[in-house]
Amino acid sequence: MSLADQYLDDVYTHLGLSRANSKEKYNRLADINSELDRINSSLPKQMNVKTTGTINERLVQLALEGFMPESWYSLNDNKYQWLGDFGVQGYPLSVVISVKSFKTKERLLVSGTGSLHAPTIGWGRFDDKTEFSEKRLEAYLFRGFLAIYMPRDTLDVLSSGSKQTENFYRRPFLRSIDDFGLDMQNSCYRPDTKTGVSKLLDISRF
Repeated sequence: MSLADQYLDDVYTHLGLSRANSKEKYNRLADINSELDRINSSLPKQMNVKTTGTINERLVQLALEGFMPESWYSLNDNKYQWLGDFGVQGYPLSVVISVKSFKTKERLLVSGTGSLHAPTIGWGRFDDKTEFSEKRLEAYLFRGFLAIYMPRDTLDVLSSGSKQTENFYRRPFLRSIDDFGLDMQNSCYRPDTKTGVSKLLDISRF
């Protein structure tokens, strides 16, 4: 078990979520993150970037397992990891999910395909409002990002212009990480084909 998984296991035990399913756990995301912050602040040396990155990937995986159980996959092959961390089968092409920790820097912007035909969704516990100016968001839109998810506390302190930014389909571009699972679920449809795919993510509804 990795250090990240040990921390999460401790959190689930403390919150009484050890026997909960993935959806139930993700629905308690705010409590999970609060407990992670408490643990982190109590450590002699705070968690390193690799550990927090793995924790955030595990949290995104909870949402995918709980709300998109049939059509997501991990991008764990080295030749694809530059794209992001997960893929979701969608129309017209798959959607890439790029998971980061607390800062976006340049790493989030350069992830994904760079194309709206196979767009990118960013997810992170971002805590720096200066990284989401209207000008900066234009670069993400140009790079084919569909949405960026962040904590409600960060989203609430952004400028009104940033918060009102829309994606290519005239839907909110910046969103709360609490809504990630439901947004994925509500944007799915079942194609009338016999391809064996039971659900696809319709990016035009996202």
